Amino acid sequence: MAGDRSDEQDDAVVENHFAMLADDVTGRPYSKAEHNRLRQAVIDRPRGSIEYKHRNISAVLEGLSEDWIPGCEPAFNSRASLVDAVVRWLDRHPDWLAPAARMAMGP
Repeated sequence: MAGDRSDEQDDAVVENHFAMLADDVTGRPYSKAEHNRLRQAVIDRPRGSIEYKHRNISAVLEGLSEDWIPGCEPAFNSRASLVDAVVRWLDRHPDWLAPAARMAMGP
């Protein structure tokens, strides 16, 4: 089903986004271009599509008052499915969120 494929693609990009963000927060070097190339091979989407998904993820994180990856400025026109993918990732990693954002998301 197309929706399942889209969810899988969104989940893969969100997971990748948080991996890069974790590297950034801890000061570990990483390459956004290399991460993008690896993601292209996994989800069969072009470079620009993946870059824009990262910008949409940054917008979701900014809406939660969370940090986002430098150079992935927020683009505020996310599809609901991408927002859902961020929420799914955060549900599996609740310690990531700042306490205020956790309260805003609810149970």
